[in-house]
Formats: sequence, C-alpha cells, structure tokens
Amino acid sequence: MVSKHKDRVYRGGNSTAWLKIKSYAIDEYDLLGAEREPGKPAFALMAERNTGRYVGSAFITLNREMRERLWKRVQKRPGSPPKGMKRPATQWVNPG
Repeated sequence: MVSKHKDRVYRGGNSTAWLKIKSYAIDEYDLLGAEREPGKPAFALMAERNTGRYVGSAFITLNREMRERLWKRVQKRPGSPPKGMKRPATQWVNPG
C-alpha cells in the first residue's frame, strides 16, 4: 500500500511525504478461477470459504511443474463465474 502524508502537497518523484507499506495476509480461500495468458504471470481468483464472496486475486508463484499440476486440476473442474462477477478468467472453477 502506498499513501501520502495528509498535510503534504503532491509532488512527483522521490519524497519523504510518501510511505510504502507491504501487507501480507495468510488464510485459506476457495479457488474461483484462473487467469492465464502467454508471457504474463498467472493469477488465482479467490473467494471466502464460507460465503463464496470474491476477495481478490494473487500471483501464482509456483514452479513450472506445480503450476502445470494446478492448471490440470482447474481444467478438470470447469465452472461458471459467480453471480455479478465482471472480471474475466481463462478458466472458472467449481469451488470445493
């Protein structure tokens, strides 16, 4: 997350008025789908386990062998996008 001190004016470039904070969350989510385009990092689209509510996406940072195993599992469980979901996915997955 990047934020600017509220009392400082905006200026481009390096400045002490800006603060960059990395935020990490560890939790378990259901996989809703995957975005996969040649030459680009793959994304996992995730939902809360209890509600199925979309919570965001994350880079898939597995090695090649693990990514291919995941992709084969995703293809075996085709699904449809959650109601109201406008974000495209290469492959939607039935949760569970």
